[in-house]
Amino acid sequence: MRYYICLLFTACLIPHFAAAGDCLDGDIDNNCRVDLADLYIFADQWLDDGSCADPNCANVDGVGSVSMSDFLLIAKNWDTYRIPLVINEFMASNDSTVTDPQGEYDDWIEIYNNGPIPVDIGGMYLTDDLLEPDKWRVPIGYPDNTIISPGEYLVIWADKDLAYGPFHSDFKLDAGGEAIGLFESDGSSLIDSIVFGDQATDYSYGRFPNGQSTWFASSDPTPGSENSIAIAPNPVFSHSGGVFTETFLLQLYVDDMQAAIHYTLDGSEPTETSPVYSGPISVNLSTYIRARTYKAGMFPSSVVNAGYIALDSDVSDFNSNLPIVVIDTFGDVIAEDQQSLCYTTVIDTNDFNRATITESVDFSGIAGINLRGQTSTMFPKKQYHLEVWDESYNDKAASILGMPKESDWVLQSPYSDKTLMRNVLAYQWSNDIGQYAPRTRFVEMFLNNDGDSSISYGDDYVGVYVVIEKIKRDDGRVDIAKLDENDNAEPAITGGYIIKLDKLDDAQEETFASVIGDLGYVEPRIDEITPEQKDWIVNYITGDGMFEDALFGPDFADPVNGYAAYIDPNTFIDHHILVELMKNGDGYWASTYMYKDRGGKLKMGPVWDYNMALGNDKLWTSWEPEGWHYDHYWLNTVGGYGYTSHFWYDRLFADPDFEARYIARYTQLRQNELATAGLLAKIDEIALLLNESQARNYQKWDSVLGYYIWRNPDGYEDRDTYQKEVDWMKSWLEARVNWMDSQLIPQP
Repeated sequence: MRYYICLLFTACLIPHFAAAGDCLDGDIDNNCRVDLADLYIFADQWLDDGSCADPNCANVDGVGSVSMSDFLLIAKNWDTYRIPLVINEFMASNDSTVTDPQGEYDDWIEIYNNGPIPVDIGGMYLTDDLLEPDKWRVPIGYPDNTIISPGEYLVIWADKDLAYGPFHSDFKLDAGGEAIGLFESDGSSLIDSIVFGDQATDYSYGRFPNGQSTWFASSDPTPGSENSIAIAPNPVFSHSGGVFTETFLLQLYVDDMQAAIHYTLDGSEPTETSPVYSGPISVNLSTYIRARTYKAGMFPSSVVNAGYIALDSDVSDFNSNLPIVVIDTFGDVIAEDQQSLCYTTVIDTNDFNRATITESVDFSGIAGINLRGQTSTMFPKKQYHLEVWDESYNDKAASILGMPKESDWVLQSPYSDKTLMRNVLAYQWSNDIGQYAPRTRFVEMFLNNDGDSSISYGDDYVGVYVVIEKIKRDDGRVDIAKLDENDNAEPAITGGYIIKLDKLDDAQEETFASVIGDLGYVEPRIDEITPEQKDWIVNYITGDGMFEDALFGPDFADPVNGYAAYIDPNTFIDHHILVELMKNGDGYWASTYMYKDRGGKLKMGPVWDYNMALGNDKLWTSWEPEGWHYDHYWLNTVGGYGYTSHFWYDRLFADPDFEARYIARYTQLRQNELATAGLLAKIDEIALLLNESQARNYQKWDSVLGYYIWRNPDGYEDRDTYQKEVDWMKSWLEARVNWMDSQLIPQP
């Protein structure tokens, strides 16, 4: 009988392909495949009453007897095999929750077997780019790990640390949003995927219940175990944050009829006692709103924030050939020693090289802002540190004006540098010669810091600024290994470090003494670095038999046992060339950074703070095109100053090989990247770019051109226009490189 029933029904069956999930309707024998074995069981139970005493029950639809409706489900998935694996949970911003076996807080992805049979994931592929499905192959040969039993898990560390073992992928997750895909071993057939948006730090995103189609954020991540706690879905705002010119109605939504949205307008965190959203909110003034969803049986959602910045009529049509930055602190005073909440909107230039303040935004979000700098704090045009925040006021990496994602940025305010461009030139020329320096973009900026309910041109336009990458350890910045709290033995403890020689800062709690002066910890920060790590880097530079001993010892020029065993001379040469080329007044004794990667040598750089360069400094002989800047010592120890990196360089130049390499490198650069024509052309290019905006800048700051600003060289009274300042700087630079050529390049 079974044979004839099978023959009858087989003629109606055609193969199908199934999507991801648990096993299939029609898979009667629970092997995640609908095939002839299932049809045999169906035939044996044909027209049974459906009570299913047999564990392999052919009553597929669970209704009535075993009948044609059950066959139709078999036919639907005929000749289909579904791999019962799902991406079940992941974390894309892990700062302090779960560590990998090496003790590091890394991104992770959890794979869950949602079916009834074991599955070997070895040889399959994981990716963070669905257009590159074979990005990382799950290793084979580890069956104890890769065979995932029913209801069990495998955690993959998405940390780009392949050296740490087979279950560390070659990609990291992007907390700003991307995709995760799991593909079959053919490298093209999709098993499961998830496309996600911004992720809050230390929150995971997972299926709840396990393996199901609904996703929730969780403040209690569970890699390798059941997802048992869910967070209410986030509220959704009808309008994205940013600037506006006309009153609008703001609506809040949540995709759950049983959830309630609570909100605040005073910056406080919403609680269940905060007002309940019941209808549209009229927004006609600058407004900062925070909202949160509450639902019985779930944790409250994340707090969702948005800032709406009202524009007065005198600024609503503002446009520029530079990007525009608009910042509102909603009345918070910007301090030096603590960050104030602000909402920031950035508008980039369009295809016609214009930015209009009401056009589509490049970035919009909350941030912390504080004053930065030392001498510059006395100027009326302030500079700021801007730290992008997530909804919980934690650091959040974001791309601004096309620069790589990071949380920390500097808003530099050219003031004593009347060309507005000296820092930009220094960083550009450093990158041109192959030494990383911070990327930059000129912008025009508005800042409402006095509590006004809207942005106006007269009160809030602050002129031309430069958005600069802050010096930090990051793949897109100073690309060195991250030191975690558990990296306290070699080889991990050998890097990466960033240290600096600089003016002492009250916030700098600790330094260590070296031949060139007191060096401060930059990365890891003083509140993060462990005692073992401090001891290691201090010993590397100043310890017995280490760098400084080798540098000042009798065999200092030995390429194996001398200073070259500890530093990268090429970076020291390039750094010195840039300081001297621009005769940076702060060079050698301040704003001097160094870094050391894991397993590598100490390198000089990145260059930083060149607003007192290119003749713009009355101290010592910095304004004169002739003479070596490193010949000048600042031996005044009052206020913590007293030494310069000159003391290292003085000894390095005593090595004939170092001097020869320096001359050869300078000669090569002067014929190529640092040729006079190219240097002057870059200045002209930037001056043309700034021609429109500098006029508005100096209308705002009308006591700068032709006036003495601290450390300006003589002749400032005559340089009373922007173009005169640019022309003077060009003449100075041309004289400077001619003098250096006469000292370093043999003359015919």
